[in-house]
Amino acid sequence: MLVLPLIALLAQLIGAPIDELPLTPAGCLIVSPNLDALVTCLDTFTVPHDYYSQLTYAVAQPMPAQRVAFSDAVRTLLSVDGDCATKQVSSALVGLYAFAPFRGHCVLFETSSNCGTYAKGWGFAIVPARASGVQRMLHVSAPHPAYDLGTVEQAAAVYEGSGGRSLLVAGRKRTAFLASSGCVKGAPRRAYYMTDPAHNDQEPFFDASAALYAWQHAQPDGCVPGACAFLQLHGKGAATCPNDAVFISAGLSNSTVALPLYTTPMHPPARLAAALSTAFPSAKISTPATSRCALTATQNVVGRASNGVPPSSVCAQPARVRDVDGTWLHAEQSSAMRERGAYAAWVEAVKAAVAPVAVDVPREELGEGSGGGEVRVLVDAEHRVAPAAWSAWLLFAHYFALR
Repeated sequence: MLVLPLIALLAQLIGAPIDELPLTPAGCLIVSPNLDALVTCLDTFTVPHDYYSQLTYAVAQPMPAQRVAFSDAVRTLLSVDGDCATKQVSSALVGLYAFAPFRGHCVLFETSSNCGTYAKGWGFAIVPARASGVQRMLHVSAPHPAYDLGTVEQAAAVYEGSGGRSLLVAGRKRTAFLASSGCVKGAPRRAYYMTDPAHNDQEPFFDASAALYAWQHAQPDGCVPGACAFLQLHGKGAATCPNDAVFISAGLSNSTVALPLYTTPMHPPARLAAALSTAFPSAKISTPATSRCALTATQNVVGRASNGVPPSSVCAQPARVRDVDGTWLHAEQSSAMRERGAYAAWVEAVKAAVAPVAVDVPREELGEGSGGGEVRVLVDAEHRVAPAAWSAWLLFAHYFALR
């Protein structure tokens, strides 16, 4: 491939390192040596603070046909199995988005930019290039790039290290347009902005999240608590819930009826909190059952939609306790927990909290003779196997812990 040598030659001619060259988003896929570098590069195109006016925001928003096409593109991405290079976006997205293979992954990304900023800012998504690369039905997202610093790289590390199903990153800083959200209003002194995808259902991140959720629940096994999760990563300021290094919620508060969600050991929020406590023994890992922190994500529109609220009602209707199974997880973190040094421990915690996927393995590979046939097993990130009987018991226990 001649492109990379030409870029290297250009860097030499102008006396700048390759990673300091002005790039297009497509250029990020050429010069990035690994997934961490790729998401860092793509994040540099995130639409910045106070960038939009009413007019420019309207221009950047997807038209109805583009909104449908963007959701369809996310679903197409999830169907990739060794054929990423052949995938095409629909005509409504031509010139704006593309699929591209990248070092064992398939990337859906915005190709258009203006002076180092995404022309649209609808975000990007990544999945394993082959179905065999999926080790957990885990969908990791970072809704607040350029604001909750470190969460983009952290989300990529958790997705890749755990063998996750997808990674989704928003394309606009939550303060890119400072008009108040027309969806979730927030408190008088804490308004939510139009470009905050956690509180505005008109942001494309919401559409992509809904597409991921619908795809997962359309699979034969759906989204079984304990073996499937949607993890949304956030960062909090030092003065907010200062005693909590990580605060895990599922979109419900600490009301009496909601507390079993956080106190039942096999329930996903409690399971993740326990795994994080093991991974970070000196940090306080909390849930609404153990902390009065107000960051419970009860107004998060993606959380509401994932917790049974109809998409058309997420701006006004909170989730009902009886509809919440804990598969949608919201993590608020201190800055220390978002540093690169914490990523490996985060990966181990997530691997412990979310069971690996089941696959069919020939009997002879398991030392069970050569009589033919296959055995259903769970495969973890190191490709070790667990007996199918244990797998069934684990999922059985998760199911009845929620009832």
